[in-house]
Amino acid sequence: MKLSNKFILFIVICVVTAVGLVGIGGALTFRKLAYDQQSFKIKAIVQLLDSQLDVQPDTPEFEQWLPNWLHAHQIIRMDVSNKGGTVYTFRDVRYHGNTNLLIHYHFQLKSHPNFSITLWVESPFKRLRYAPDAMVYVFLGVIIVAVGLLISIQWLKNAFKGAERLEWRGRRIIGGHQDGVMNAEPGEWPRSASRAINQLLLQLENSRQDRARFDRMIRENAFIDELTGLANLTHFSNRLETEMLDGDANIGAVLLFQITILDEFNYIHSQEAGDVLLQQFAQLLNNYAKNNTNAIVGRVGGDQFALLLAQVTLAQAESVSLALLKQLERIPLPSGFYSDDYIAVGIAGYQFGDSPQEVMHQAEDALRVAKQQGGNAWFTVDRQLTATYIGQGSVRWRAMLEEALSLGKVCYFEQLIYARNRIPYSVELLARIQDSDSTWLTASVFWPWVERCGMVKQFDYLAIENALERLKTSTISVNINLDVETLQEKAVIRRLIYWAMETNPRQAGRLIIELKEQQVAFLGRRQQARINALREKGILIAIDRAGQNVLSTQYINDLQPAYIKLHPSLVRDLARRQVNRLAISSLLASAEGKAKVVAVGVESDRDWQVLERLGVNAGQGNWFSPVIAPEKED
Repeated sequence: MKLSNKFILFIVICVVTAVGLVGIGGALTFRKLAYDQQSFKIKAIVQLLDSQLDVQPDTPEFEQWLPNWLHAHQIIRMDVSNKGGTVYTFRDVRYHGNTNLLIHYHFQLKSHPNFSITLWVESPFKRLRYAPDAMVYVFLGVIIVAVGLLISIQWLKNAFKGAERLEWRGRRIIGGHQDGVMNAEPGEWPRSASRAINQLLLQLENSRQDRARFDRMIRENAFIDELTGLANLTHFSNRLETEMLDGDANIGAVLLFQITILDEFNYIHSQEAGDVLLQQFAQLLNNYAKNNTNAIVGRVGGDQFALLLAQVTLAQAESVSLALLKQLERIPLPSGFYSDDYIAVGIAGYQFGDSPQEVMHQAEDALRVAKQQGGNAWFTVDRQLTATYIGQGSVRWRAMLEEALSLGKVCYFEQLIYARNRIPYSVELLARIQDSDSTWLTASVFWPWVERCGMVKQFDYLAIENALERLKTSTISVNINLDVETLQEKAVIRRLIYWAMETNPRQAGRLIIELKEQQVAFLGRRQQARINALREKGILIAIDRAGQNVLSTQYINDLQPAYIKLHPSLVRDLARRQVNRLAISSLLASAEGKAKVVAVGVESDRDWQVLERLGVNAGQGNWFSPVIAPEKED
């Protein structure tokens, strides 16, 4: 019950109780006065009779006028007694009522102590008639009290309505919904408390934004080249090593670009003009990387840029190099410099198990050869890469993916996620598809083609149904990876909400939906609201691949995820990578008290010890548990 309703109910009870007590007290007082008045009259009669016995003790006139006199005074019965018994009795023969209801009075005569008189009379209220004109003032008083009470209640309601609005806003804030109550509701009361909450919410929002900007600034200083905004050498090396040490990564290539004229350009046109050229060059490479999910670009030297292409053959890498050279030639150069003779590109392929340093050395060797060729040239280090599926075209991939969906060749392998006490609290479902040779392909191999073929939603629908089915038998939480666009579908939101409403809250809280940081960092308010609708129904949200790119962590406040999962590039070989430790510490500070941080890709006890010292809450990787196939049904 609201505070205002409680207060109004208390006032009503007090008023009604007071009116009732006044009424009862008045009735009791009136009753006492009526009986006292009757007793006074009876005493006067007794005194008169006592005095008349002295004057006319035996005269017949006494008996003649006494009955009429007693009747006139409404005496129903009278007995005069002495020690010898009753000497005189009077009964009103005209009375036909119940004599058992009469009130009797007994008096000892003062002038004749040997005599006593007992009288019986009716109740003083028996002949009382409650006429409307006599009761109008009572009813008028009750009406005045009732009207006054109603007016008071209405006034109290209006006065407390502002307090209720303020209380509602306070409950929303306690529930973690600060964004929807940043501004005060009209009429909030007390006004000073409302203004204080507004000010505190504004300060909290500013501190959150400052924290997100500070976190981003730390990671930008650690991983981002200040001039171009691209990944620096440290960040690019982390990503390259992660790709090469990932057994599911298969193959790829590194393209090393160099602006061969930069030194001369800076000498003639100033370093500021050279910086502009570097920024234009970086912008074109970054545009390509944004449009290709398997591409990573970084500035690895003063005039050198590196482009990492995962899941491509050397032939495909050469095609990309040729296309980028044509775009880079469109950058306008001042007179004396030629757009068809200022770039060199070295290409080196890699596959699982290669050394990142060796691959970069090969790319540098290829770059030197390309520079010797003159003009805008590229050169590829010739080597044989094992790639069974990378070279297949989109038509063959679409056919394979459609067959996997239609024939049930999509399977979900599992990997446990462990808390710091080494007890698993969740299991992540990892999609695999089976090719014509019954070989299981990992998501890193086929997922880029799922995106290119526009089949993300079909695979996500399947993942949701598998997760809900898995929860029926699982004793721990179940994680699934979904695309943000899938969660914007009304059918998907409806399916998950209905499921959460049908099951118990504890079961709903064991479904964890993982979303990519790259996607959630740029969501609008409406898109965030749909994800928050799932969270309000008990479904947990996790942010995957955190730290893969340098992004604002404001999404932690907007979406309130339960878990933040670090990208493997931040986790590996932490003992010798101080910059990575700094980035993880920054993310931990942003998530402190709001979300648990999970390290993904833990491969050694040494890395886990460092992560534990940093304060990471949980871990996932082959060091904890390998990826295992689901149990086959009998």
